[in-house]
Amino acid sequence: MEEGDCFYLSSDGYADQNDKNDLKFGSHKLKQLIHDVAHLPMKEQGNIIKQKFDQHKGKEAQRDDIAIIGVRIS
Repeated sequence: MEEGDCFYLSSDGYADQNDKNDLKFGSHKLKQLIHDVAHLPMKEQGNIIKQKFDQHKGKEAQRDDIAIIGVRIS
């Protein structure tokens, strides 16, 4: 790894969250989201990832614990 690289660890809770149509967010969509925000500052990444989760979940109950950890090499 080189300076500026990021890596991420996550539980399955985010990807497994259903929406009002009982559709999961999905691991492919989560990977794409992380790829799309990886160039941003870590705090901004976290805000966007949370916002996208809340939009997907809507009024549905959170079904599992969620952990996403992002680390930028400096």
